[in-house]
Amino acid sequence: EAASKFPRGFVPRLGSRSPKDGWLWYKRGPRCTTGQEAFDLLTDASERIYDDLQLAIENEYAPHIFLRQWYLIPAWAEFRCFMRPTFFRSAAALIVEVVLTSGAF
Repeated sequence: EAASKFPRGFVPRLGSRSPKDGWLWYKRGPRCTTGQEAFDLLTDASERIYDDLQLAIENEYAPHIFLRQWYLIPAWAEFRCFMRPTFFRSAAALIVEVVLTSGAF
């Protein structure tokens, strides 16, 4: 099984898209350790995956499943880069901090 090549886990993708709009992605996160977990994540009512499968059926090609090694990235180290076809446009950090104080509700 391909999943055994990733002892720390993996994130499944279908072609270029992941099922990040599915319920399981939000409920337990994207990390999988078994083929069954990956299958469950990919078939969990993700419109992104559904759209890709519909395109595959309409255009008569077999979709490919990719497994990407899982890396735990601390929130302070996460950033996103935005590119134009010929140059780097910008980068942004994504840090969300929530502070609850007594009596806030």
